[in-house]
Parts: sequence; structure tokens; C-alpha cells
Amino acid sequence: METFSIQTAQNVAIGVRVAGIGPRLGAFLLDGLIVVSVLKSVDILVSMTDIVPEAVYPYINLILFGLLVMYFPVSEMLWNGQTVGKRILNIRVVKSDGSSPRFYDYLVRGIVGMFECIGTFGGLALCVALISKRSQRIGDHIAGTVVVRVLPPVSLSQLVDAIESAEATMASAVTFPQVSRLSDKDIDTIRRVLVLTRGSQYSSDRATALLYDMARRIEHVLGLGTVQTDATTFLRTILKDHQIIHGAMTTIDSVRRR
Repeated sequence: METFSIQTAQNVAIGVRVAGIGPRLGAFLLDGLIVVSVLKSVDILVSMTDIVPEAVYPYINLILFGLLVMYFPVSEMLWNGQTVGKRILNIRVVKSDGSSPRFYDYLVRGIVGMFECIGTFGGLALCVALISKRSQRIGDHIAGTVVVRVLPPVSLSQLVDAIESAEATMASAVTFPQVSRLSDKDIDTIRRVLVLTRGSQYSSDRATALLYDMARRIEHVLGLGTVQTDATTFLRTILKDHQIIHGAMTTIDSVRRR
């Protein structure tokens, strides 16, 4: 599924994944079950009492239909793009540019959705969503909305666990933790030197000299002194350590941003 950015209330851009057909269908069925249960309960109560005249029944049905139509836009407006079903399955509605929809947007996609789902028994909505890049049905296209996945909130203990796990990985697998001082440009230079010296464009002596010079420069930048290993092994170890540290920091950042 496609990933795109949305803006949080703190104006921080975070990457989110578009919700698939499965979660959307599941949320719709859950919401449908809730709405039908409520409407059926009201209908049974009305039919069991003699207080309500028969002449009022059409108006009651009209009110119930209005509740059915408004359930989705009102719930989504109050719960930041979520209904009960969407909350359970951790998905929500956002604008295609990542901003929060207005009530008008929720209302448009809700009304169009009634015709898509009731008029064609959901077939039209499903077909359009299947061929859409972002799994958008017609109501989403008209309202300019997308349904995205919502990651569950991360507790402080989960963040601490992620940090401790990353630190343990780095402590056991990283030979030179000072490698975090190197810039991306430094790492790219090391890669290029290793690639160039593996080729045939340099003589053996020239390649050895280039590798030795690169290794000494990195030792100086990291304050390591003279490392007792050959230059090629040292530089490859630097790249390995950088990859491990970068991966660990990426993991921590992804947990922190949930």
C-alpha cells in the first residue's frame, strides 16, 4: 500500500499507510451491525407500543433514515475521522493532502457512500476501491479523502524498551561506536574508495596506498589512534557499524513517532 505524509496537530509530518480493502470492509460491517441493531431496536419498541399513531410511522422512518445517513459523518467529525468500526480496526479518514477533513467532506463521502453501498449492494464501492491507487471509492474521490491506517499509541515503557534493545544491539555488534560522528558524506566516500580499489583502474600499490590513507583519516576523525588491522577490513567494519547504528536509530525513531 502507498505511504504518504500527514500533518499532526504539532505541525509534524509523519508517514502513514493507506488502509487496505480488508480493514475498510471490516469497519463498514461493524458499523453496519451497530446501526442496524439500533434501528431494529427502535422499530421493535415502536411496534410494541400503542402510544405512537400509525400516521407518525412515516416520519419516524424518515428520522431513522436520517440517523443512518448522519451516523458516519457525525462520528467521523467527533472522533477525528473515525467511527466505532474504524476505531476498532485502527483506520481513519484524512484529506488526500494529509490534512483533517471538514464536516462537509465527511458529509459528502457519507451521502455518496449510501448510494454506493445500498444502491449497488457495495459492489460499485468495492470495484472502484480495488482499481484505485489509494483504495478510494467514489465518495472519497469526490470529497478528496483517503482512509489510512492508525498506529496504536506508544507508551513510555515501550519507547524505553526500544531504546534499551537498540543499545544492547549496538553494544554487542558494533566495534567502533564512534562511527556515529561520521557524516553521510564520509560514509559515501568510504564506500567509493572500497569500490574503486576493487576495480582494475588502480595498481595494487596505488590501491593499498589509497586505502591506507583513507583508514588513517577515519582513525583521526574518530580519535581511535592506530587500529591494529588492515585498512580494507577496518573500513568495512566502519561501514558495518554505521549500518547497525543507523538501523537502531531508525527503529527508535519509528517507535517514537507513533
